[in-house]
Amino acid sequence: MTMPSATSIKPARFEQKSTMRIAGLRLRLDDKAAQKIPELWQQLAPHLGKVSSQVGNADYGLCIRVDDSNSCFDYLAGMEIGDRSGVPTEWSEVMLPEQQYAIFTHHQHVSQLRQTIHNIFDQWLPASGYVHAAGGPGMVHFIERYGDTFNPQTGTGDIELWLPVKTR
Repeated sequence: MTMPSATSIKPARFEQKSTMRIAGLRLRLDDKAAQKIPELWQQLAPHLGKVSSQVGNADYGLCIRVDDSNSCFDYLAGMEIGDRSGVPTEWSEVMLPEQQYAIFTHHQHVSQLRQTIHNIFDQWLPASGYVHAAGGPGMVHFIERYGDTFNPQTGTGDIELWLPVKTR
């Protein structure tokens, strides 16, 4: 498989996002255990659209840095909430600060997300006028956003990757 050139990987847009509160199920993983992410979404599925404080219809996957080694990460499968009402007590919550994001549209099957993420970090980011603004451990590395037309049965539809960035 040939890798797209850096110029073929372009953000759909740049957006300054306000603070967002994301709640959901969180799991610590390493690269070898990333296949557990679909299981986490299956555990979350019965709650989707049923939390009274949910904001909008999108679902979010947050990749959170655990340490500086990047050998493991936390993944949170969840939704934006306005407050904790209706949120199960065992769920984790992450507050995303106001931030500028480079937002990429993922057009392939959800199983190809890792390749798109790899291309963003290894090709687009070094060639862009931006730096990754994720910060250190405990900070969100990138965000997956699953919109209204995402179909979990087919693994296709409205998928975006949000990369926190700032100008060099």
